Amino acid sequence: MISKKYILLLLLLILLITSITTVNSTNITNNTQLKNNHEINNTQHDTTQINTKTMKNTNKEYVNIITGKLVTQVNKTSNITLQITSQYKRPVNTGQVTYTINNNTKITNNVKKGITILQYKFNKTQPYNITAIYHDNTDNYYDGIQQFQVNIIDPRPTINMIITPTNTTTQTTTTITINYQDTYKNHIENGTTQIKIDKKELNTQIEHGQTILKYQFNKTGNHIIQVTYHGNTQYKTSTITKTIQVTKQTTKTIITKVNPVKDTTTTLHAIIKDQYGNKINNGTATYYINGVKETTKTVKNGEVKYNKTFDTARLRNLTIRYNGDNNHQASVDKITLHIQKINTTTKITRTNPVKDTTTTLHAIIIDYNGKLVSSGTVTCYINGKKTITKNITNGKIQYNTQFTKAQPTNLTIRYNGNTQYNPSVNKITLYIQKINTTTTLKQIKPVKGNNITLNMTIKDANNKKVSNGTVTIYIHGKKVATKTVKNGQVQCPIIFPTAGQKNLTIRYNGDTQYKPSIITMSLTIQKATTKITNTKITKKNNKTIINAIINDNHGKQVTLNTAITIKVNNKIVISNKYVVNGKINMVINRIYPRNTSYLIKTLENSQYKSTTVSIKT
Repeated sequence: MISKKYILLLLLLILLITSITTVNSTNITNNTQLKNNHEINNTQHDTTQINTKTMKNTNKEYVNIITGKLVTQVNKTSNITLQITSQYKRPVNTGQVTYTINNNTKITNNVKKGITILQYKFNKTQPYNITAIYHDNTDNYYDGIQQFQVNIIDPRPTINMIITPTNTTTQTTTTITINYQDTYKNHIENGTTQIKIDKKELNTQIEHGQTILKYQFNKTGNHIIQVTYHGNTQYKTSTITKTIQVTKQTTKTIITKVNPVKDTTTTLHAIIKDQYGNKINNGTATYYINGVKETTKTVKNGEVKYNKTFDTARLRNLTIRYNGDNNHQASVDKITLHIQKINTTTKITRTNPVKDTTTTLHAIIIDYNGKLVSSGTVTCYINGKKTITKNITNGKIQYNTQFTKAQPTNLTIRYNGNTQYNPSVNKITLYIQKINTTTTLKQIKPVKGNNITLNMTIKDANNKKVSNGTVTIYIHGKKVATKTVKNGQVQCPIIFPTAGQKNLTIRYNGDTQYKPSIITMSLTIQKATTKITNTKITKKNNKTIINAIINDNHGKQVTLNTAITIKVNNKIVISNKYVVNGKINMVINRIYPRNTSYLIKTLENSQYKSTTVSIKT
């Protein structure tokens, strides 16, 4: 049995050895502690566990595992050298070391002259965790364990990657440029690169030291772009991460200039464009008139339209504000609208005025929409001379006037306008008609052969005497006389040589101011009266001879054959005997005594009335 004193001495020796052991490692070193000659406590790191067996050699030593350089290159077979020494710092020449790499790969190497070498090719630039366990099949050394970390580096130089731009706008095809440079700012001409934008992968090539790609961001905010250069034989893989700030596009609202007219529907129109001049196809725009919200319209094909009717002619401030959307900023345009007075039309009702006759001139004033204008004044001009100014009533005007001359006359009617209506004017030529006339004939009773005066009066339609012109007289259509009118009167002496019905036409011939007038009538020319004169009764040779002369009312012998009847003592002795040229020479074949009564009677004919004469002897 080992004495307690010896055991205590052994423990003190173990503590001394542990305190002087130097481990040049970047990670924690765990050494196995021997409790006694027969047992070794279990030591575990990750999944590796060391078990010690009861040793027979009581002079058995602990070992020190000393690491060397713990940095090596990637993709290159590297030698990791470990020194194995006893607790007295003597090289250990026996045993083996088993390496566990990242809890996976195991490699075992022998220890020679206190050295063991791990040959391994590290293919990733990352720290590798290695556990080295020393084991000796002899009873000279206890098992030992060392954990350490090997840093794998890439000796190739890194490159600089410059990403532009750092900001852009939504729905914009953005040209993203990545320039690749070495530390001396030389362009990297080859290699492959992987680009991630918001985790979306885009594989591209490097050409002429840069990568150019087109990309459109559809949301505002910060977007992450990560560029990984995969490296080559000269340059190692590098990654850069940048933030691109995406904001809404600026916009421009452009109001189309218009000239609205009072009471007329006007389309208020605007074009909405983005910062690149493209029409925007969504969102809304709000209309303001004099600062007061009017309406909100949806943008379609980059345009907004609103139909508005202005009821007064004055200045109005129009503001159209595009309200923006998820991808576009708001924008505003303002203009001043000059609301025009409404155009008007003056319409004159064409009329045919007559000289010296009251004529009513009519006109209406309508606006652009055909509505009657309700206010304002109208001025009338005749042959350029102002005659009257009148207020219109319900869009109409009536003006009574007379024209003193029958001639073409220029009539101008001008609507003078007001604050809401534009003036308008109309001109027409009035053809003033000659005034009508009437011709009257004073009643007459003409008698064959009598001298008679035709008294005629010429008046106009206003019953005023016509002061000039001529009158022509026709009998049976044949002109017999022309007389001048004086103060509305015409006198014409005339003789009708025969009795009977006569067609008399009297025509006032008119002039530049008066229309002609005509009367036609049938006159009955009375038969002339006759008288038997120069009567003489002669008795001779048993015959009674009666002589006489038939004269007309002018004492002239009648010219027509006239039938006569003679009565003696009231007894017809001669019946319907014709005499020529008014000479009576009748013979009765007997002689009558004294105090015999004779009656001579002419019979009426077409020209002469009947007459009688009584003779007593």
